[in-house]
Amino acid sequence: MCRFAFVGEARSGSQETEWGDAVRRRHAQLGLSGVLATLVVFGLQVGAAWPDGAPPIGVGGQLTAAIQGAKLEFWPQRFAADRPLLSLLSLPLLRDRELKQFKGLYFQKLGQGMDMAEVDRAMEAAFARYDRTRDRGQLMRALRDLEARLRAYQPPPYAEEQFVYVAMGASISQGGGASPASRGWVYLVHKRLRRLFPAARVRNLAVGGTTTRHAREVQLPEALRCHPDVVTYTAGMNDLQYGVAAAEVRRNVDFVLVQLRAKTRAKIVMTLMPPGYRFPAFRLTLPKLRDRKRNVRPERVAQFNGVFRDLAARHGVQLVDIGSFLVHANSQAEVDALFSFDGVHPNNAGHAKIADIFWSGIRKALKPVSE
Repeated sequence: MCRFAFVGEARSGSQETEWGDAVRRRHAQLGLSGVLATLVVFGLQVGAAWPDGAPPIGVGGQLTAAIQGAKLEFWPQRFAADRPLLSLLSLPLLRDRELKQFKGLYFQKLGQGMDMAEVDRAMEAAFARYDRTRDRGQLMRALRDLEARLRAYQPPPYAEEQFVYVAMGASISQGGGASPASRGWVYLVHKRLRRLFPAARVRNLAVGGTTTRHAREVQLPEALRCHPDVVTYTAGMNDLQYGVAAAEVRRNVDFVLVQLRAKTRAKIVMTLMPPGYRFPAFRLTLPKLRDRKRNVRPERVAQFNGVFRDLAARHGVQLVDIGSFLVHANSQAEVDALFSFDGVHPNNAGHAKIADIFWSGIRKALKPVSE
């Protein structure tokens, strides 16, 4: 079983997960004993903030679990269910620019359609070796070799006669939380498309931290150059968290849909906003989550979804609801089981559910073509 996952996001600029920033800053300032003491205090604070006393999956939750004798999962986002707390000795890796660059390059080439099967196996072997030896130099040499392999891949040009699937969006579409990222929902959908269209190609433009403005200004021009037959668009999830007004989201999404309709033959499938207030991370009461928690409240989700329903009807876009399985879950535990340890991004099971939901919409949009 694969034991690593890029759960955070390969973001543009200096954006990173908040809790990861905090850990890296503290690790730079403190010795090992200080780091461990900080983690103990932070874990206890998280436990005290938790309403029902159960250790959460979300931000800081693994720290609480570690204090209670469980195991720890940690950045650079490798599943590490068999790793003890002493594996925090590997924390210097958190600050390594080479790892961050490798992560960004991995997502870039995956999004361009590179088959990652061999890379994933080699990466898993490299991290497994590091777990045994703690030889950081050996790990970095292995990753540099893989980086050279990634850089050598150049996707062939996209031609109008090809069947091309383009994904637009942010970290969830990028593959955040999947282990490995090539098991993200976009790539699961691509595999299904290849059963109908064996030569179908995928171009995943999604980038962690993306807002609708970024999708409009950066992702859309590239999407148009790919001559897509299918476009999936997960819009507004970061806008919601960052407090962007619904009116601005409307303008950005409307522009994207107008351009795709006018300049491509693509069938467009877009999702409603999932209920972020049910994500494990936003059930915590940590101060740094307070603003985001307020921004993902139910009335704002409903406001955004009203915008998406209106635009979908106006432009003839197929609308799906990737949050439906969260709304209809029988318990919060059932919801938690679908998320990676950061409490925001879906794990493999969550990605599989999202793929099923999007596939249903794509089949409806393609019905005259696929029959």
